[in-house]
Formats: sequence, C-alpha cells, structure tokens
Amino acid sequence: MIFAANLKCNHTRASFKIYAEILNKTMGAKCDDIIVFPP
Repeated sequence: MIFAANLKCNHTRASFKIYAEILNKTMGAKCDDIIVFPP
C-alpha cells in the first residue's frame, strides 16, 4: 500500500528529519511506501 500526504505544517528540515525517522521506526519492516510532498 502507498500512503501519500501533503505535509502542511511548520516543519524545518531538521524537525522533518526527526519526524521521518520516527515514522520509519514505526512502520518497521512493513512493505508500505510513504510519500510526503510539500504543498
């Protein structure tokens, strides 16, 4: 399954990196793709 999202928030590059790392850890070994693109 592919999850696509339009990220509408006030993340900086550094805070988004932290968010993405947490998301990767949460998803674990699942074979899902997550695509986040700027507005």
